Amino acid sequence: METQIISIFITVVVIALIFLPAIICWKLITKSTNKAISQNPISLETIPEEFEKIYKELYHSHIHSLEVMRKNVRWRYILAGICFFLGWIFTGITNETGTVLLGITGLMLFGIGILLVYNSVKYSKKYKETYKKDIISNFIKLINNQLEYTPLDTGSFRTLDYYKQAEFDNRKFNRFYPDDYIEGYLEEGTFVQMCDLHIQNETGSGKNRTVVELFQGIFAHTRCSKDIGTYIKISKNKSKILEKQDRIEMDSEEFEKYFDVYSENKIVAMQLLTSDIMEIFIDFHKKYGINYEIVFRGNIIYTRFSTGIMFEPTIFGNSMDKRELFRYYCLLKFIIEVIQKVNKIKQETEV
Repeated sequence: METQIISIFITVVVIALIFLPAIICWKLITKSTNKAISQNPISLETIPEEFEKIYKELYHSHIHSLEVMRKNVRWRYILAGICFFLGWIFTGITNETGTVLLGITGLMLFGIGILLVYNSVKYSKKYKETYKKDIISNFIKLINNQLEYTPLDTGSFRTLDYYKQAEFDNRKFNRFYPDDYIEGYLEEGTFVQMCDLHIQNETGSGKNRTVVELFQGIFAHTRCSKDIGTYIKISKNKSKILEKQDRIEMDSEEFEKYFDVYSENKIVAMQLLTSDIMEIFIDFHKKYGINYEIVFRGNIIYTRFSTGIMFEPTIFGNSMDKRELFRYYCLLKFIIEVIQKVNKIKQETEV
């Protein structure tokens, strides 16, 4: 009898310790949301005025609703973890002592944890959809109103075909996951398409199954009006694409420190890669440390940036992370700038 009373007491205390702090924290969060989201603790240097304007517009319009959704999801995951942990402890104690009440409590906590996880996944999906619709879509539109954003493949962008045409490397792959599509016409009529891309190669099965990560980042393809009539590749990798392609030494020693250029036509490569273009490539790499490759083939420019996952919201952090959005901004502006400058050079030369 005494053992049962102690077990009941322990159970009540533990349940109180689980739920009371959670309820208190939840109330504090909802009360302080307006105060917390009105402040931006991130300080970044040399941010363009255009980005500040875009960020403030989106921040004041959407941060409140996004933060409420994000913290909703976060606390569900936290409570689920607590329930699973305590359920595991209680069932372990039951196996040792044979206390039935603690065993039932443990099973109940497991059940609550499963329900919380199921609920968290549902709310997380809704939060992700809202983030992409309200933030990413408007963010891209504010950078360039000619560009349109869609989270999923609409069939207009034949990503796999374009990626293979670029011939970035010779590595084989069999798992290809594109999403977050951006496409549209730039001011001078050049059509650009890009997406977030994840590539893997899977071999074996069962216990012998191996998945090799080959690429995750942004892949873009642009159709220009003029055909250069050859293939040029700019890469940080010290490997050739095809044996017949020779490495070209450029006029800039600093450019040579970071990049290799391969092409069958040195004259065309030197005409396209002017000192201004090379300076843009160097500056972007030194500022942001993102590895990237650019391929010119015929009238198409292919680019890929090893950025990791893009355009995805965070659960355990600010839903409008300024540093992350600034990274998106710099990447998109760089792609647009390179396309416009190269296209202009092609139009003005005999290429």
